[in-house]
Amino acid sequence: MERLLTRKVCALWVPCLYSCSRNMSSFHRCVPQKLSHQTPQHLLQRKLQKKSTIILRCAGEMKREKPMSWKLFAVMTVCCGGLYAGYEYFDRRWKKEKIMATYGNVGSPQIGGAWTLTDHNEVERTDKEFRGKWLLVYFGFTHCPDICPDELEKIAKVVDHFNKQPNGPRVKPLFVTIDPERDTKEIMKKYCEEFTPELLGLTGTREQLQSIYEKFHVYFKYGEEDETGDYLVDHTLLTYLMTPDGLYADHFSKRSTFDKMIQNMTLRMDKKESNKS
Repeated sequence: MERLLTRKVCALWVPCLYSCSRNMSSFHRCVPQKLSHQTPQHLLQRKLQKKSTIILRCAGEMKREKPMSWKLFAVMTVCCGGLYAGYEYFDRRWKKEKIMATYGNVGSPQIGGAWTLTDHNEVERTDKEFRGKWLLVYFGFTHCPDICPDELEKIAKVVDHFNKQPNGPRVKPLFVTIDPERDTKEIMKKYCEEFTPELLGLTGTREQLQSIYEKFHVYFKYGEEDETGDYLVDHTLLTYLMTPDGLYADHFSKRSTFDKMIQNMTLRMDKKESNKS
């Protein structure tokens, strides 16, 4: 912070200080030294005459030496500001290149990838089948008492908002189970239809599910069973937005409202369309 303030002060006020010092130095040469009260009268008159001659000569020099004009001051200020802006630009660029060389592309998280699962209709699905559609991918379990139903209901409203537009982009919601032992295909089909017919439940083998968990960085932990054998699962409460190209675009937490999801998704979709055109 101190370094930044120092550079800004130097860029803006050095020309002004230069102008003031230049004028003050010319004026200082014309100011007579203090005269002693003990100087004789004739010597005093001679010194005054000499000083008056010096003052007149200095005045002539000051007339010939024009001080810095406002135009020159503005030009110097612009030049110093341009040098400062150029320094800041190349400094940020150098730091970015250094970070990229050290840590890689930190601007686009590595979320998503190729996967193969089975839907609740017992049809094998892959990520390539959904190219051309925006995906909302949610990881949960059907025995969740409150959070998963609330999130899926919000997702269903978002999907209905976009898909009812005649020329709008298509959005497909996917529900991936994190509890395959209890979430059978029959249970998932009935569960998904309660929210929207568009919602597709996905399950698979342990290896297939573990692969998609790792690619989406999903966390979950099984709780202890109660006397009835029921248990809860603590898991990541995120809904992932994937582009029609299968790339990560955004994610929404439990705090994201319906309006916020609509706003962010619309911005992402408009940006995608503008880049395409």
